[in-house]
Amino acid sequence: MRKVCSLSLVLCGLGAALAGAAENPVVGAPITYQLPADGPLPKTYRVTLAATDPKNPDWIVSTFLAGAARTVTAENQGRFTDYWDGLDDNGMPLPPADYGVKGIYLAASKWEIDGQYHSIIPKYRIGAGESWNPTPGHDRTTPAIFNHCMIGMEDIQVGPNGVAGFLLGYLENGDNPFLVDLKKPIGRDQVIAAYSSAGYNGGTTVACDGEVICPPRFSPPRSSRRRWRSYGPSRRAAPVARRRPARSCRCH
Repeated sequence: MRKVCSLSLVLCGLGAALAGAAENPVVGAPITYQLPADGPLPKTYRVTLAATDPKNPDWIVSTFLAGAARTVTAENQGRFTDYWDGLDDNGMPLPPADYGVKGIYLAASKWEIDGQYHSIIPKYRIGAGESWNPTPGHDRTTPAIFNHCMIGMEDIQVGPNGVAGFLLGYLENGDNPFLVDLKKPIGRDQVIAAYSSAGYNGGTTVACDGEVICPPRFSPPRSSRRRWRSYGPSRRAAPVARRRPARSCRCH
């Protein structure tokens, strides 16, 4: 629930505190406020505080706290103090005066994807256009293919154990190649590993024995120079050879 201007703020002597902030900019003017402490504890909120112009409370001169996580416990009873350094939103010092403070807070919880507190937690529902997209049951799993520019699969080689190496012809900002178990039903669970492209865009051919993938890497794109790399269970890419002709790679 969004709470607007409902923080209990203690602004005693704010003008004088700003005068002192000029001498001690690390501390600044203390702003003490009260968050709800009712119900089960601990409880986390995201708090935003802004200083307003002395003559016009609708004019925000500095947002000095933006979406900061504050956790209410039985010990602190929801009472917090933050500090304004007396600077405006452009980083310029403001003269001592009786500034106002506005605040909002929203309930927050930790998102397991990034470990940060958010007031809105997204849930994965469905992705279109790719068989390896996660399902709703993979809410904490990234897609196997994620990028902003790609060309389709260029080559696939299946090992004797039914595990295949997949290589995209061109891909930016994502993983390439992939180790895929063809014995499993079509879906995200097929992807055993997705290896970093290591700064190279793609290739035309891939070798795979069911455990190790060996694709070429082109640098720069469309040049005749190739760098062959092997990818295996260690998830580390190791150089194999350079300038070998396409479709001639040995992997061990």
